[in-house]
Formats: sequence, structure tokens, C-alpha cells
Amino acid sequence: MSRALLDVYRGRALILLLVLSPALPELLTGSTPPSQFILPHILLVLIVIYGFPAVLVRDYLHRLGSCKYTDLLKLGLALGVLVEGLAVNTYYTTDPETVDIFAEYGRILGVNISWVLYITIFHSIYSLTIPVKIVDLLHPELNGVELVESSRKKKLMLLAVVLVVILFNTSGEVYKPPPYYYVLSLTLIVLIIKLHRLEKRLLPARLYFPRRLLILYPLVLVVFAFFTLPRIAPPALHLGIGILLYVLLYNTLQRAIKPEEEWVVARNLLLGMCITALVVAVLTEQYSLLLPALLFSLIVVVISRRMERYRVKH
Repeated sequence: MSRALLDVYRGRALILLLVLSPALPELLTGSTPPSQFILPHILLVLIVIYGFPAVLVRDYLHRLGSCKYTDLLKLGLALGVLVEGLAVNTYYTTDPETVDIFAEYGRILGVNISWVLYITIFHSIYSLTIPVKIVDLLHPELNGVELVESSRKKKLMLLAVVLVVILFNTSGEVYKPPPYYYVLSLTLIVLIIKLHRLEKRLLPARLYFPRRLLILYPLVLVVFAFFTLPRIAPPALHLGIGILLYVLLYNTLQRAIKPEEEWVVARNLLLGMCITALVVAVLTEQYSLLLPALLFSLIVVVISRRMERYRVKH
């Protein structure tokens, strides 16, 4: 492949990942309505806080020679901490309009522990794992190729992330926790990055979610996390089930996945989130979720056909 053609593919993949990484968690949850998401200044901030870290993590893993589902699922936790624990500070807020029942439920020592667990898992899946996998599967010619080769550009991207975090924390709309909580969030990010290559057998491998039912996983996660358990179960049980759900998904993605199955996994998890968004839209009357859920469902169908044609050719 010529250098010019490779650069074209790299540019397409870069733009797709920069947009997809914020689009999935923001649009499919209603955190940012479509009418606001497309505003240039809002989209730019979201691209920096979601897209830049996604690109940096993706390139880091490809540089190591392994960008598997489980690698992304672990490092995705760090992205969750960055967004919720350093930028918008929902880990610590006492505002029920921001975190609903979790402003009190499962709150320990000024930290919304139950919210921390589930929202971080959610970001791990939909802010990093699925966007990166979709981009990589659509561009197999970029396997082992970094989207941003220049170390200087990567440093500038990291600097932009820091500046956006500061911007959030100097705005009047974000909860300001005591300074030592920022240190706690930074420490968590460093630990996740340092420890993500730990031996996988530390997790009980017999616990897994049936792969053919992965389309139901997002609905189970969201229903247990935000609608059912907080209203009927003590926080300890809520936390235990959250950890179990993460382990189930991790072990499911750790099990041998054939190349032709990788897209099926990403497709089912994304379609499952679209279905979940539709259910939530009806139950909570958040009808702004309908458009992105239907749009992403259509995109998945189109991509599936492309992936099928590619597989037939090869």
C-alpha cells in the first residue's frame, strides 16, 4: 500500500474515532442532545475529552502489538475516571439533577461509590472499547499502524485534554470537590494504566456472559445500575452485582474470539445499547434518545453489510 493511500485511511479512521468516542456515550444516554452535540464549540470540547484519549490509548495498544477487547475494556476504566472523576466531577457531586438517586445512595466519604462503579464501566465499554474496535474493524489495513505518528502531536493532544479538564473545573456548572479528590482520581488513572497488563487469570474465568446474548448485556447493566437495584437493594449488593457484571463481560471478551466474530461482538454490544436507549426513552419520556438510537441502529446495519461483503471477498 502506498504511503499516500495509507495516510488517507489513517485520516478517515482518525476522524471517525474522534467523533464516535463522544457520540456513543453522550447521544445514547441523552447527556448531550443531538441539537447541542452538533454545536461546534460543544463538539470540539467532547472530541478533546473523549476522542483524544481514545486515539492515544488505541495507538498505545497498537504500538504494544495488542489491541484486544480486554485491553480496551481495562484501559477504558481510565477514560471513565478522566471524564467523570476529573472533568465533570460526578464522582463527588451532591446534585441530584446530575446523578439522580446516587447523590445519596451509596455515598461514602464524599464519593458516590455506586455511581462511580457503574458509570466507569459504562465509559469503559462505550467511550473506548466499542469505538476503537469499530474503527479497527472497518480499517483492517491499519492494524499495527498508529493514527497519530508524531510524538509532538500526541503531547499537544494530551495538553489539550488537560486544558479542557481545567476549563470544566473553572466553570460554574461543575461541582468542586476538595483538592485531594483530584489527587485520588489522578492516582486511579495512573494505577489503571500501570496495572492493565496484569495476569488475566486473576479473574474467575468460569464466570462469563453467553456471547450470543451480548445484545442484552447493555439493558441488563443499565436496568440494574440505574433503575432497579438502587431502589430495592442496599448499596453493598448494588456494588457486588456491578463488579460481577464487569467480570462477566471481561471474561466473555477474553474467551477466544475468531476474527470473523469480532464484529459480531461489537455489533451486538452497540445494538444492545441502541435498544436500551429506546427502552429508556419510552420509560422516562426522554424522546431525544429516539433519533440517535435509531440512527446508530441504521449505521450498524449498513456496516454489517459492508463487513459481510469484505469477509466474502477475503
